[in-house]
Amino acid sequence: MAVAESCKFVYGIDISFRAALIARRVLLGQPEPLNSYRYYREGLAYEERSLSIIPQRNVEILVASGLDLPSLLNFLKFVHCANVVDTVNQPWTLLKQSLGTLKVGGHLLLTDPYFWSPERTPIESWIGVESGQTTAIALREQLEQTCKIVAEIDGVLWVLRVYDRYFTLWFSDCILTQKK
Repeated sequence: MAVAESCKFVYGIDISFRAALIARRVLLGQPEPLNSYRYYREGLAYEERSLSIIPQRNVEILVASGLDLPSLLNFLKFVHCANVVDTVNQPWTLLKQSLGTLKVGGHLLLTDPYFWSPERTPIESWIGVESGQTTAIALREQLEQTCKIVAEIDGVLWVLRVYDRYFTLWFSDCILTQKK
């Protein structure tokens, strides 16, 4: 929501129809508002929690793949790939597509823990495998060919709640670039 409040217009993209529909219901109130959700406590225990979000008029949620983005060539000022680089089967394609949507001077923010899995991404496609480098180093070197690295913070905490007594803790790398 903070992004929508500070931007003229925001596009959200997800390959999952279900995720896009939920986002539309929460952010746009379409096709009908989502006013509550089931909060998982533990075992078989849930509780209904209310949502009170003011519908946004400057947001659109698209069902699309980051590997084959719709006609947004050199259109966007800001792209954020949030924890998705290590979940697609072609991470370099995702980055090329994301950079291709940016205007010159636009910013790309990547956040990712680089938790590679051969079930999601073939090992030969993992960033850094070919060169024997860590993902962060190989990614930075590739990005520097078309972008200026504006900032990088490694080890940013990302906490995922599974239920009341179980959380997972990730350390993400965050890279902010500006397209040359």
